[in-house]
Amino acid sequence: MVDLLDSEATGPSKLAEEAEQSEEVRRAVDELPESIRQAVLLVYFQGMKYREAAEVMSIPVGTVKSRLHAAIQKLDEVYQGVCDDHRSAIEDLEELGQGVDIIYEAMRREHHPEPEFRDAGLLEPSLDDRACG
Repeated sequence: MVDLLDSEATGPSKLAEEAEQSEEVRRAVDELPESIRQAVLLVYFQGMKYREAAEVMSIPVGTVKSRLHAAIQKLDEVYQGVCDDHRSAIEDLEELGQGVDIIYEAMRREHHPEPEFRDAGLLEPSLDDRACG
């Protein structure tokens, strides 16, 4: 049983993330020019060797290789753009989180003044303080 808990089994969130990434890759491949996309589909998706793809496409093997190289460059550009978008979203969330922390702290201080003020008798406990413990 412990082995099951310690295993690196793929959970639902990981599966969802992988499905989303697969969909992003598929969309990016679909946007490639037809000749480049065809080489990618034959070699990377169907598992053909360069020679086999060249025969199917009626082009030299070197052309298949150059098209795959072009595809990798274009897909890398798309990937970098996605990474930049994710980084930007993470930065936005971090800023939002900092704002929430500031608001939370202000609300906490409003409803739960610092103990030294209570101990000094400077503040009377409110009904809210008694209810909160």
